[in-house]
Amino acid sequence: MRFPTYNNPYILKVIRDANGISWFDLAAHFNFTRKFLTPTGPVYFLQCVESLIQAELVSCNIIEVLRNLIPDFHQDISSDKDLYRHLGGFAGIMISIPLRHRDLVDDLYKNTVLRPTALIARIQYALDISLSDLSLRAAPIFGRPDQKADVDVFVLMPFASEMTDIYYNHIAKIVEKNGITCKRADELFEPGVVMRDIWSFICAAKAIIADCTGRNPNVFYEMGIAHTIGKTVILVTQEERDIPFDIRHLRYIKYAYTPPGMEKFEKDLIEAILSLGVQGGVS
Repeated sequence: MRFPTYNNPYILKVIRDANGISWFDLAAHFNFTRKFLTPTGPVYFLQCVESLIQAELVSCNIIEVLRNLIPDFHQDISSDKDLYRHLGGFAGIMISIPLRHRDLVDDLYKNTVLRPTALIARIQYALDISLSDLSLRAAPIFGRPDQKADVDVFVLMPFASEMTDIYYNHIAKIVEKNGITCKRADELFEPGVVMRDIWSFICAAKAIIADCTGRNPNVFYEMGIAHTIGKTVILVTQEERDIPFDIRHLRYIKYAYTPPGMEKFEKDLIEAILSLGVQGGVS
């Protein structure tokens, strides 16, 4: 599947940086061919732009241009805004143009201008956000995270018997003792795509614990996903050499799989979790 190379923030950034851009030039910016200039395509792109107009982040003068080109067009509705809404937005407007005026479509595209509104700057200031950051395009192959996934701490570790003991009798025990929910991947498995469940819980978690012991490739893969989307990952290991070289500068907890070693591990682990401000039941 080929994913679009744009999203709402990126389209908005293009319009803002140009301080207004015609539909014709917007199409050229995204390398759309003449086929773009149709009411139905590309549908996702039109939906993105339409959502920006509806949110009043972008203004569009298409009705004004259309009235200039076709003076008798819908004279029964005097308000441009009301007519735009009545016709069902941009795609609806294109479909509603009478066939006898289809030769004016190119002029309509060239003269219709999308402009950024002042609301963009106010929202950016209030939320302290950057369009450049928001416009980074990611299209995870696992799809959108399942909103039903709910956990405070998600644990990435091998499923060996020794690790199962460490998880249930030490990690989960000390975490849940503090009122914080904790899950490991094998507790999620249901019919379906396993990695999609893991992806959803990585996204939902307030913190991730990754046990690098044994240099398990699945753990490293999932840890990379967590780091990429900005999750806080607590690295733990029984052997320093099992921490990948390129992230060895990050703080990690080394533990010994012995009674005194695990007692210290529990103390170090819960301190690390609480220091991140993770609390049970608090989003």
